[in-house]
Amino acid sequence: MYVPGTREAHTIQVKATNNNYAMGPKEPPQVWWPFPVTCKAQWLAVVDLPRDLVWLLPIDDALREARGKDSAGTTTLMWYIGEKPKGATKVRAEADFDQYRLSTVVDRLLGDRTPQLP
Repeated sequence: MYVPGTREAHTIQVKATNNNYAMGPKEPPQVWWPFPVTCKAQWLAVVDLPRDLVWLLPIDDALREARGKDSAGTTTLMWYIGEKPKGATKVRAEADFDQYRLSTVVDRLLGDRTPQLP
């Protein structure tokens, strides 16, 4: 994508999930998106296919919010759908990521400008 006000192209890595995971019978479901710690893209787009929702994060924010790292160099961006259970400390609630919803990020990037193709 071309970022308004610049002439440089930014790359986006897109990750999608078709599942929601509950870690226990009394816990709300979570969404997970594994991605490489060494991701070269400037942005990470995460898509929840069943709910038709998209978030767009600068890669530095995605890496800061991600949890864990496996031997293959993969980390995982994850959050609870709905409210975070009491006592949960490592995984955040979906509302904590509202600033990264695609429409919010696009509005912030474009401001009042009409997009122009390069």
